[in-house]
Formats: sequence, structure tokens, C-alpha cells
Amino acid sequence: HGWAWAPQLIFALGVLLTLVSFGFLGRNFAIVPALRGLSTTGPYGLVRHPAYLGELMMLAACALAGPWQQAWPLALALPLVALRIAAEERLLAAAPSWESYRGRVRWRLVPLIW
Repeated sequence: HGWAWAPQLIFALGVLLTLVSFGFLGRNFAIVPALRGLSTTGPYGLVRHPAYLGELMMLAACALAGPWQQAWPLALALPLVALRIAAEERLLAAAPSWESYRGRVRWRLVPLIW
């Protein structure tokens, strides 16, 4: 059995958002949050952590495509991503343009929600 069209679309959009976000990170891309710099253009002009949003969209698509018992990776990822965002933002607060950026881009992950 294949996936329904909606989870496929959500997954594809999540992949696209993640790849575009990584592209806009450029030299600021790093696995360790302490090594990341501040990116403010492209999708980072809409939400502060678009790559995480894309990754969560992919997990959500997987959860939607299967039985509800397989949604546990998404349920586990949500609080872990929130903790990582909090840690990253504590480090990014040292950047001189952080307050200006945070004022311009209000939403961390999902516009109008958080």
C-alpha cells in the first residue's frame, strides 16, 4: 500500500523547506548549536527555525501515513525540538543583531502559533 496524496505532499513540502533552509544557512550550518551563526534571509525571514519545521513536517507526514501507533516519533520529537530551539536561541542571543531579528521574526517554528 502506498501513502495517500496528503501525507506525500506534506512530506515533499517538508523536504523542500528543509533543503531550502539549509541552503540559506550557508556557512552558519553546524550540528553543534554553539557553532551556528545567525541567518535572517529566505525562510529565516518568516520563522526563526524553518529547517526544524520542515523536519517536523516530514515526521508528521509519516505519522499521518501509518496507523496512529506509529506517531510516537513525532510525539517524541516535538518536545526535543522545542528544547533544542530554546538552547540555540540562548546561544544566538549573544549575536549583536539578535534582538532586532527576534523583533522582526516573531515566530520560532509555526507562524501564529509559536
